[in-house]
Amino acid sequence: MQGGWGNTGRSFNMKLWTFHRDGFSPAVGPVDPLRSKYAQQYSAQYQRLWSILSTDQIVWCMSDPDQWPIKAGYIKWQFDVPQDAFLAIVDEMVWNGLLEIECEAPDPIRNRLYEEAFSSLDNMDEIDEYVQAQTRQLQHPKGDPWKQLFLADPYDPRANVLLKCPINAAWQVGENLRPVRPRHESPGRSPG
Repeated sequence: MQGGWGNTGRSFNMKLWTFHRDGFSPAVGPVDPLRSKYAQQYSAQYQRLWSILSTDQIVWCMSDPDQWPIKAGYIKWQFDVPQDAFLAIVDEMVWNGLLEIECEAPDPIRNRLYEEAFSSLDNMDEIDEYVQAQTRQLQHPKGDPWKQLFLADPYDPRANVLLKCPINAAWQVGENLRPVRPRHESPGRSPG
């Protein structure tokens, strides 16, 4: 087994969140890769990931419920998952680099990079350039990025946890959340 996935010898549960279009249940499945715009747009990268994991039935989960905003038409699911059920722990920075999607570092990493820059640089443009350069290095590590894609620590701020679909329904926590749609007032009526 490649480093970073599977059982690390510790037994714990972790709260994870995932977002899916209304009408799809990650506790029922199956995942249809043909319906995923990312799987279609980045077919070669997904094919390789599925080959490594020996399945295309994966659900991407985050450990930070606010990592992605809920969009209209999507549902936010929460699960409390035993660590030994993790299919893989992926470095989202490296994955985005493989997809050639530029992204910001997660807040804890970005904050640390700014602290480093402020301690040695005076000019705000230089500080921003330093943070951007360090972020690019995280996205595009030296060597083979596929060998650096998997993490050992699900609590790393760069970690996304992959679960096999269907996810055990007993792990679901609470109600699924739909985005709040703004109320639209009727023309000519005042609120209240």
